[in-house]
Amino acid sequence: MSSHIILSADSTCDLGDELRARYNVQYYPFHVILDGETYADGVDLMPDQIYEVYREKKILPKTAAINTAEYVEYFKQWTDQGYEVIHFTLGSGLSATYNNCRLAAQELPGVYAIGDVAARTQLAHVAAAQGTYVVEKIAGRPHSIKLEVVPNGMYVSLPIVPNCIYTDPEIATVGITEEIAREKGLKVRCGHFSMRENGKSIITGGENGFIRLVFEAYSNTIVGAQMMCPRATDMIGEIATAIANGLSAEEMSFAMRAQPTYNEGIGAAIEDAMRKK
Repeated sequence: MSSHIILSADSTCDLGDELRARYNVQYYPFHVILDGETYADGVDLMPDQIYEVYREKKILPKTAAINTAEYVEYFKQWTDQGYEVIHFTLGSGLSATYNNCRLAAQELPGVYAIGDVAARTQLAHVAAAQGTYVVEKIAGRPHSIKLEVVPNGMYVSLPIVPNCIYTDPEIATVGITEEIAREKGLKVRCGHFSMRENGKSIITGGENGFIRLVFEAYSNTIVGAQMMCPRATDMIGEIATAIANGLSAEEMSFAMRAQPTYNEGIGAAIEDAMRKK
């Protein structure tokens, strides 16, 4: 980790003493009001002590949200020395702490917010990508990751963040759907494959589901995918990579897919799209 970067977290992140010590994470405790007294969470009052008071007196603790000015003052102790600060906080868009932290980060140069506090898409892999982006920016390195792309010859921005639902069968999507493409003025052709015809699905009994791929009609460039089938969340990364690199149906079909695998369904969906003119 660069010597010019400060990692910081507040009481919403239960990092543990070992992890905080290993990465020298600075800690900003919340104010906890318990039985009429105010304590610094994790400093003056440890979680087990809070539980003990609750068990004995049946008194619930109250957390006083850190306001924007307090966050700014906390961050300035580092930014005034020339450090870049990456601060970790957890919360929803309705949380006062969440919004106060976000506003403080906007006020100060050198403070970066990643994850749920800053993202429209609240997913762990988005937060990880944003973290990578921030560190690369601070280090002055070229960015190695993107959240969306505009393929050559198109005017539509395509999201390349996989969305995954871990049901049975699994559901995964990336890019845009046929309906959204048409709303944006794109003419598309779609390839569809039913997993009832997939050898691996027949072997395992997971025959319910489908793979649907969406291609721009003139260039055959992949613009989206929707899958509901076994291992869909594992396979969607192939389509995200294809969209990120502006691959066409023909280019995607060059790759050989092993038999029997669920992944064969992608190849079959590509073939289905290429038959449609």
